Amino acid sequence: MFILALNRITEDCRKTLLLLVLVCFFCYGNTLLNEYAFDDDIVILNNVYVQKGLKGIPDLWTNPYVSKDGFSLDFRPLAQSTFALETQFFGNNPVVRHLNNLLLYVALTLIVFWVMHDTFCIGLIHPILPLLISLLFAVHPSHTEVVASVKNRDEIMSMGFSLLSLIYAFRFFRSDGKHYSSACIAVMLMILSLLSKSVSLPMAFVIMFSGFFFGYHKLGRPFYLLVILLLVIALSYFGVLAIIAKRQWFLIENPLAGGAGLAERLSVIAQSLLFYFKFMFYPYPFRFYYGYDMIPITSVFNPAVMASFILHIAAVFTGIQHFLKRKITGLFILSYFFFIANYSNIIPYPGIVSERSLFAPSLWFIAGVVLLTYGMLSRIKIESRTVLKILLTTAAFIVILTCCALTLWRNFQWKDTYTLMSSDIGKLENSVIANYLYANVLAHRARTTETSSRTKYIGLAKKHYRRAAELATDYFEPHFKLGMIYEYDYQNRDSAFYFFKKAYNINPFDTRAQFQLAKQYYLKDNLPDAERLFGNLYSKIPTDTLTLFFYAQVLYNSGKKEQALKVNDKLMRLSPDSYYAYYNYGMMFKFAGNLAKAVGFFENAVKIGYRGEDVYHVLLDYYLFNGMNDKATELQKLFGG
Repeated sequence: MFILALNRITEDCRKTLLLLVLVCFFCYGNTLLNEYAFDDDIVILNNVYVQKGLKGIPDLWTNPYVSKDGFSLDFRPLAQSTFALETQFFGNNPVVRHLNNLLLYVALTLIVFWVMHDTFCIGLIHPILPLLISLLFAVHPSHTEVVASVKNRDEIMSMGFSLLSLIYAFRFFRSDGKHYSSACIAVMLMILSLLSKSVSLPMAFVIMFSGFFFGYHKLGRPFYLLVILLLVIALSYFGVLAIIAKRQWFLIENPLAGGAGLAERLSVIAQSLLFYFKFMFYPYPFRFYYGYDMIPITSVFNPAVMASFILHIAAVFTGIQHFLKRKITGLFILSYFFFIANYSNIIPYPGIVSERSLFAPSLWFIAGVVLLTYGMLSRIKIESRTVLKILLTTAAFIVILTCCALTLWRNFQWKDTYTLMSSDIGKLENSVIANYLYANVLAHRARTTETSSRTKYIGLAKKHYRRAAELATDYFEPHFKLGMIYEYDYQNRDSAFYFFKKAYNINPFDTRAQFQLAKQYYLKDNLPDAERLFGNLYSKIPTDTLTLFFYAQVLYNSGKKEQALKVNDKLMRLSPDSYYAYYNYGMMFKFAGNLAKAVGFFENAVKIGYRGEDVYHVLLDYYLFNGMNDKATELQKLFGG
């Protein structure tokens, strides 16, 4: 895909490019040892279209990249198609997918150097600056989420294509608007970028402002035609996505989703921008998710909020001032704000902030900081320039080496979902979704690991479900999951009833909560409430076998025997190969005093797989009382007695 980037490599750049390649492999080579992690299962492993391989590619180009539980996200068919191709030829081998992510990142780093060296000609200020910017981009730890998480390949592809679009737009401008092939390629690359992920939309504005900065607007019609076309494509694509995407925002993802005034919104914007600014200089601690309440709504007069406003207003002012004075640092500062604006909560951002949000903005931030730093240091009067050179080289080496170490360390934490979340959860005490997601992973491990570790994982899962429930008292899922743990792992029916009732009160329309609460009412001999809830479920999901199984029992015990038999007859028709209907018939005939007929149904239930002690004792007593010793012995062997 990025072969275009290699066509203009000159002989004198080979050592520089080789160094960049080696640094990328040094920093991210350990990702090849990783498994899938976090959202990889949703986007790749559980994506039916991706798993079809080549046959699924047409579906990827006609459907949102994720559709689940009534919501759909945006459109990223190009990146998704690469996953389908990998599935076709390599299955779900994580090594192949991690290797391709790494190779794409290497290619992107080379493109970054190309942009800085050839497009913006930063080397004219000082020959080392394009390399320094590219190295800092390559090793910055904020990029670990994008490279180490396979599903974030869309970020790499989108940024790569958008930078190539910038390169070919400049080739068109520098030909005095004569090389229309370059303009066509620029447009095509912008479309490919957007089809990878819409985060590249600000590049259309960067191309426009870059053209003004370098005076290419003087070309007149060729300049404006290309710029307007790129802007129309980007904005039209964004408009289409706004129609396609169906996404409901929740308070647990972003506090602004609960409704906020202008002052509250401004405080969150200021804190978000401050988070990104800080993370660029001090990328620690890492967190796999943020969300509520990692950045709280606070007063605009909060010291951190005020400091952020002052800092960023000064940065924007400096950017405009430098831009007007034809200093390229101004272009880079403004480009950073173009890209970071989408993640600053001007429009509420899911998760409120994220590390991957810095991926594209980080290039312009790094370039601006490097040039500002160089500009300040070049004005310092030092008798020995050699001393200054040694100091700068040493400082750059320490920064790059520190970034490499942090990146390597973080990549190991991305080994799989469990290692990632267990590494971060200590720093996410106030994140509802982080605690909930980690509890899900722990619960899954409890059910798939050896028995000796099961108790530990269930206990930890309970702890983090409880924390999520404490942080968001009206969040359905952790309350429901706590009910499931108390019911099926701890056999603590009182606690199970409490959490199932809490979950039901939060969302009385959820059929899972209705079923579990109805079952709890039945076990507590509260037949009226059990009948009410099971009756409601029966009207909603009349073919659910478990609902029919318990509903028939409740009706029978409530004295509605004829209605119970009708429900059980339907259960028998729907599920003749399960023991549910046979068990119910057996119990009904047993309570009716027809033990011989009950035994016949119980025997069928046992043949199909039922192993309950209640049926065992009924059958054993019946066999022994009637002298059926052979059947009794066979039954005892079957039940392990």
